Amino acid sequence: MANQHNFFLGNRSIITVTSDHWLRTEKGFVDQYVKEESKEFKASMEKRNAPYVPMLIKMPNQKSKKEINREVNSLIIHDLILDIMQRKIETADDVLNTINDS
Repeated sequence: MANQHNFFLGNRSIITVTSDHWLRTEKGFVDQYVKEESKEFKASMEKRNAPYVPMLIKMPNQKSKKEINREVNSLIIHDLILDIMQRKIETADDVLNTINDS
């Protein structure tokens, strides 16, 4: 039998998740969560000047997590996705380089 791993749609797909609003939790918006739950999260949020909006991109055949630990302007998302669709960006490292160069 062929390697089933290669047939999984997620291995061949680009998966992008983002939002047009800041982080919400089951208790409400992030400020309520910060007040009640997580000192570590509160410390990280206090360093930010603006609310956190998630952006996740999983490239085809990506096996490991890549992370950017700085603010990213959401205006680059349009051009980033366009470059991915035009195959100018093909790997997770390409995504990181493009974001870091923005």
